[in-house]
Parts: sequence; structure tokens; C-alpha cells
Amino acid sequence: MTSILRAGENLNFWDRLISDNGRYHLVFQADSNLVLYKEPEHQPRWATNTVASGASFVAMQPDGNLVLYTANGVAKWASNSNRSIGNYFLGMQSDGNLVIYRDNPSAERAIWASNTAEEPEPTPEPESDWCCTVWKSNSRGEEEVIFNGTIQASSRTSAFFKCNQIREENFGTGHSISGGSCSSIEENLAKTKEKLKGS
Repeated sequence: MTSILRAGENLNFWDRLISDNGRYHLVFQADSNLVLYKEPEHQPRWATNTVASGASFVAMQPDGNLVLYTANGVAKWASNSNRSIGNYFLGMQSDGNLVIYRDNPSAERAIWASNTAEEPEPTPEPESDWCCTVWKSNSRGEEEVIFNGTIQASSRTSAFFKCNQIREENFGTGHSISGGSCSSIEENLAKTKEKLKGS
């Protein structure tokens, strides 16, 4: 599969262009519609709206025009981007935009676009180790550690809520978190008691 349709090349039924990141597919369907999908959601982002038009192939012409033709050569849709003869190509980009360029894929060389570019998806914050200690007060009023383990979270706030969920699931009466992986139960309990004394 390729992301580019060069001048003089055609798309036939079920041929497709796929962006380099695999997220966007331009498909010439058997119903004569040329559709841009976002995957894996299979969400239509753009189309020529040529269903049942009789178009049987898509041509990237040497004059820069992208045209859907019937088998008899009747045009059913065009990008209306015709210029002088040149080295044009249609590119399915990784940002979701479908663009016709002349010579090279630079902004000043673009002559037509579907205007379907999307903002890049945010990069998730990296997770790090946090030590979660959960305790329960016994009948003598002493804190008994019922959970001491390392959890993964992207921030102290996220770690706090994850640890609190563990506390609720184990019917604990309190919990604490500290950065890094867990040390011994006794050491964490000592740290927790010191915090309780100082509060």
C-alpha cells in the first residue's frame, strides 16, 4: 500500500491510499464514492459524494486535476485544480489531510486540499513508580498495614486517587503515597506514623 497517487496513475474499485502512520485511508468504493476514513474508528472524514454516479476509476491527471470518470470517460467529480502540465501527486498525509502537490510536499507547492487535517493526538504523560500504603485501625486503635505496594501513575494526584481506590476496596481507614517504589512495610508505616504525628 502507498500514500501517494502520482500523475498518470488511477485508483480502481477498492484501491486505497494509506497514510504513513496507518490512521487515514482514502478508499475508492464500489458504489463510486471516494471516501477518506479515519481508522480504526472507520469514521468518514471526507467524500466526493458520488454514490451511484457510475464513476469507475479515479485519475490523477498530469495537469494537476483529480477526476472521477465513468468507463466511457465522463467526468463525475473533479478537484478543479488543473494547471499547466507538471509533476503532480495526491498525498494521503498522516495528519488526515488529502493534498495535491506539484513537485514536492511543501506548503507552497500545494494546489488543492480536503482541509481535513487534525491536531496531533497528545502524548500521554509517562508513568512512574509510587508507593501506596493502606492501613486499618484495629480494636486497640493501632494502625495495621493491609496493603503496601508499588503503583504506576503519571502524577502525585493520580497516584493519590489510585491508592485511595485500593483503600476503599480493602476497607482501609487511611492511606499514603510516596515517590518511588515501596520499601519495607515497617519503614513505610514508620513514615506514615511520623506524618500523622506532625499533622
